[in-house]
Amino acid sequence: MTKFFRSVDLLEPVHHFIEKAKATLKDKVQNYFEESLEEFSFENTGKDGNELVYDVIWIQWCIGQLSDADFIDLLKRAKVRADGFIVVKENNCSKGFHWDDQDSSITRSDNYFRWIFEQADMEVVNTQVSDVFPKELFPVRTYVLKRRKSQ
Repeated sequence: MTKFFRSVDLLEPVHHFIEKAKATLKDKVQNYFEESLEEFSFENTGKDGNELVYDVIWIQWCIGQLSDADFIDLLKRAKVRADGFIVVKENNCSKGFHWDDQDSSITRSDNYFRWIFEQADMEVVNTQVSDVFPKELFPVRTYVLKRRKSQ
């Protein structure tokens, strides 16, 4: 993301991952937020004191740790500009959902994700399945979302 945007913020709940990102990304990230997705407030201001409203919010391989209600709430709270997007990149199972007892995560199907997006008043404007991962793994799908226009 740092190649494509003038300013990038990073949200991560685990302190040592924040420290690793600071060491690796140096000055490419403007704001670091050490919070969970459920707790993050889009009412935050950046270190420059300005309100945070994003052109793009990229969510990748972390939604499996959220309940449906928390996921829907996150999408509803997300602050993107009127012409902005939310990108969700996650594994898909073939139907329904798959619960992983080892890491207490949920893998949702494409239909399940689309139901979540509908509940959050989001529309899918583009989607693509990656072809770079081994076939024996869950497919990885990227969704590009926009907030639905009010009727």
